[in-house]
Amino acid sequence: MKKYTVLLILFISSKIFAQCEAILPFTEKSMEEIHDVYQFTFLHKIPQNKLDSLVLQVMYPNMVIDSNYYDWNSTYPRVVSLIDRINMLKITDAIGALQTKEAFLILNLNYIMPFKMGDDLSPFVSFCSTINYYGGPMALNKYFFNKEIPITEKLAFPEFNNAVALKCKLLREKYLKGITYCKPLQGDAAALFEMNKINPAPYDSMVAYIFNKYCNRNTNQKAYYSRDSITMEVFQLPNFVDAIWDDCVPQIMSPKDVHTHQLGVLFNVDKERAIIRVYTIQNDILNGQKIISKQFAADFVSRTRRTCEGYDK
Repeated sequence: MKKYTVLLILFISSKIFAQCEAILPFTEKSMEEIHDVYQFTFLHKIPQNKLDSLVLQVMYPNMVIDSNYYDWNSTYPRVVSLIDRINMLKITDAIGALQTKEAFLILNLNYIMPFKMGDDLSPFVSFCSTINYYGGPMALNKYFFNKEIPITEKLAFPEFNNAVALKCKLLREKYLKGITYCKPLQGDAAALFEMNKINPAPYDSMVAYIFNKYCNRNTNQKAYYSRDSITMEVFQLPNFVDAIWDDCVPQIMSPKDVHTHQLGVLFNVDKERAIIRVYTIQNDILNGQKIISKQFAADFVSRTRRTCEGYDK
């Protein structure tokens, strides 16, 4: 029971993969875009079938072993015990025993991984290596090739592994049909997706309060407002990190003497998350100023500063 409790805690605390840009058919070339086994749409982080449960155990191999086995304060290399190796071999064998195209793909991942990922220490690469090291080739040979490639004195394991890899290559086109994967959002799109999970209202209300203090203070000069005072108070807000106006970005004056400025503010939400809020101010010579929009932006502060300092010209 203890083992499953620890496993559940680890699972819940793991970072959920970013939203998909698209669901695409999987090919060998797609491996360059795979950085998490759960990008495969047939897998579920909360197990719904046997393959899900087996993959989860391989993802967290320390769950297979006794939780008291490791001394986490020891600096000596850890040696996996015989019983642990047997347990991992059983898990890999059980994946092969499913004899599905999804199981075939899982057992093949190490073979189709791009060479440049070979020295990567990410969880996904470790997962692929673990599958291969703990019986992946044997499971493929046993359940998909009807033991056509026997291990003999003349065919040691490295040669056996190469023979399995070659035979897999000939069958992949057949087995990969119908398998899809999540192409994750990248760059600004991924950052915006993460920001949109956060409620910006507390930050917006603080900034709006400061604007309301200084906008339209002088009714005889409605085009003027003390941006220096606004900036100074914004810099003192809780969780503030950085801020910048878009003064160096060319502005277009409307025929009605109405133009806009933007202030981007970077806030720390917690130790791992930050947001950038961009406040667009409409400055109307007749009617004064008001905030007309509040929105997330992935790179407004650093991009605007680079522009203002001449690096992006």
